[in-house]
Amino acid sequence: MLPEPNPILINAEKFFLPFELACHSKTPKIVCSALDSIEKLVAYGHISYEYFEDPQDDNSKLFDDHLTETVANCFSGPQTDEGTQVQVLKALLSIVTSGHIRVHDNSLLLAVKTCYNIFLASRNMNYQATAKATLSQILNCVYNRMEQACAEAAAEKLKIQQDREKQQMLQSNGGDLDHGSDLDPSEMIQGILKDVLNHVVDICSASKNSKNLTREQYANIMQKDCFLVFRSLCKLSMKPLPEGYPDPKSHELRSKILSLQLLLGILQNGGEALSTNEIFVSAIKTFLCVALSQNGVSPISEVFELSLALFIELLTKYKRCLKSQIEIFFKEIGLNILEATTSSFDQKWLVIEALSKICNDAQMVVDIYVNYDCDLNAANIFERLVAVMSKIAQGRQAFELGAASPNQLIGSRIKGNSDG
Repeated sequence: MLPEPNPILINAEKFFLPFELACHSKTPKIVCSALDSIEKLVAYGHISYEYFEDPQDDNSKLFDDHLTETVANCFSGPQTDEGTQVQVLKALLSIVTSGHIRVHDNSLLLAVKTCYNIFLASRNMNYQATAKATLSQILNCVYNRMEQACAEAAAEKLKIQQDREKQQMLQSNGGDLDHGSDLDPSEMIQGILKDVLNHVVDICSASKNSKNLTREQYANIMQKDCFLVFRSLCKLSMKPLPEGYPDPKSHELRSKILSLQLLLGILQNGGEALSTNEIFVSAIKTFLCVALSQNGVSPISEVFELSLALFIELLTKYKRCLKSQIEIFFKEIGLNILEATTSSFDQKWLVIEALSKICNDAQMVVDIYVNYDCDLNAANIFERLVAVMSKIAQGRQAFELGAASPNQLIGSRIKGNSDG
């Protein structure tokens, strides 16, 4: 006699088939209605991997990917109905941020890419704002999940270590904590020294292993998701612009600006897992620093300003890991722009404003002096900063620095004095 089927498990394909067929319809009203229904079913937990996944059926685990792909494919380009575009954004946001659907790897990238393309395709400012807000919420959710997973793993590791130490203490005390006074002091000291030695060995091993990490060695699936998204955004920000000054409404420029804005949001909202993990430090060196070296010399003010903002975030959170990269950015971009007569006043003004933020942190200024000017193998960053800001504060070479009017001259002198 065959066992009765588990009432909790549902045939996902049959359940979802009507909505999928409606999404394939060419009629915008039908597509919008299907997407709206999917969004509500997901939001209220009626579509959940807990209902669809059968531990004995690997194919059931593909439903979450199939769901994401079905919704994303409803957007087919700029010609897609605007109402459909909005419903796609709402559905994808619910799918990715829901605790009932698990979207990872390529499916997550597809969701991000679709929202990104909707932003680029839309000419309506409200829809662009909606797409951008959706992207920000998705990224915040993905990175917060990674931070939470890493924090829980660290807490669990600490608990295991504390339990092990407690067990060792119980064993050394004969199974009773009250017998600690009967323990030979020399044995107690030896035990402490042994624990310290083991801890040092663990730290050395972890340090050695971190140097050998590859991009495929992730602590959890959320960490991999965050890496893939970060790498994709960096690559998008490095795409070249058309020759000459591009149209502000062009896809290429809007894509570059959006990718830089999203990267800045990730760094500003990132937690300990993002700022300390070797995988992300390596990704910043390999991808983001290269992107900044390209965009940091852009004549487009918004691109240049975003590059400076990203540099300040790196200087604030990653200065211990990016000493050589920070030196290059100061020398090749910041200082060169201030000292060159060919740079525009707007570029110089943005650099001065960035330096103002840096100089507001006294420890940051000290760190620049100690790490670069006091290092015989590094450039005298602090010395050059003081020299160029002194000239600006005194009004010397102001017009050569790009000031085109008396008001700009006065403003630059005030800034130079405040930074000095």
